[in-house]
Amino acid sequence: MPSPNVESISYLSPKEIEAYLKKILDEKNLYSEILENLDCGVGAVGKDAGLVSCNRKFVMLLNRQVDKASMPFYSAVQNDELRCFFAKSLSERIACEGEFCIGAPQMRFFISVMGFALSDEGFAFVVRDISKSKKQLQELKRLEGLAAVSSISSILAHDINNPLSAISVQADLIRRKAERSGDSFAVEHIGIIKSEIDRIKGIVQGFLFSSRPLQVVPLLQDPENLIAELARFVKPDLEQRGISLTCDILRPLPYVEFDFDQMYSCLLNLVKNSIEAIADKKGRREISILAARQYNSLAISVEDTGCGIRPEDADKIFKPYFTTKDKGTGLGLSNVYKIVRMHGGEIEASNRHDGDGVRFTIFLPLRKEDMLALGSEAPSSRAKGD
Repeated sequence: MPSPNVESISYLSPKEIEAYLKKILDEKNLYSEILENLDCGVGAVGKDAGLVSCNRKFVMLLNRQVDKASMPFYSAVQNDELRCFFAKSLSERIACEGEFCIGAPQMRFFISVMGFALSDEGFAFVVRDISKSKKQLQELKRLEGLAAVSSISSILAHDINNPLSAISVQADLIRRKAERSGDSFAVEHIGIIKSEIDRIKGIVQGFLFSSRPLQVVPLLQDPENLIAELARFVKPDLEQRGISLTCDILRPLPYVEFDFDQMYSCLLNLVKNSIEAIADKKGRREISILAARQYNSLAISVEDTGCGIRPEDADKIFKPYFTTKDKGTGLGLSNVYKIVRMHGGEIEASNRHDGDGVRFTIFLPLRKEDMLALGSEAPSSRAKGD
């Protein structure tokens, strides 16, 4: 049956009107079903800035901060930049697009928002989750940085180590002569020179580590043994510095495949970073190691009550050469990132929810058979230790 126009609808019979309305209802249901199954959020806004229609994804991607009862619809949006974007788009009625980071500190995600005017003076917004692509881009940049390290480090190591060795030998000769003659001034300053030589050698070793192919031999083992070994090693040093250590383990921990020495090196590096972050801080001086199963991964976190991460540094901390330390090489965390990725894992860094300190979390994947076996099981007990 052809669709009647407004002028002819009054001439339709009741059965024809019923059939026509049923067709409209069926089309509406079809479009609604398609809209609800889209992988993006779609919302239509009226002239009064109220939300006329939207799918569930639209509300979810905007962190459940919009609803049809709000006027304007974006009034509850907590991200100032996004709220201004909506206001400006509706005011100027021009096509626009932007990217925003929203969500709670521990659950940040990225969205893109595209807006365009509708023919009835309304406006439409399309929202997409771009967290995955953002993460892939960051990973690509990190890998490019590591490739840059690889291309120059072996050359630098050879060209720097040779003269450094000669300088070190000569410094030893001068120091021995100064010690025999009782020249304390020379002994002291030769000691400083030797210390700086050792620091340069450490930087060169960091370059070499970053450039060489990483040898990882993962074995199925208990991660609790790894944490216990680390805690035994660092505890005496932490006690001497007046820093408390807490191990918080949510049992049962699944066995995972990892290279013990390499993963131990990663966690020790994170603990050392925490020590440096707390070094000059007054008040709470705590480091915590936490471990638990999270979905299909084992999560091991190292967190502290130090100075935290500045927002402008959040995307740089795993890049080679980036450092906020006066004498840092900028290779420690990039090497940690490299080791974790070689295990097929992920590492994330964020400030603690209370804003006091930082948390680094390593995610190691479970074996497929363990994902199935543990899928319905809940963690049963939590163990804490100092």
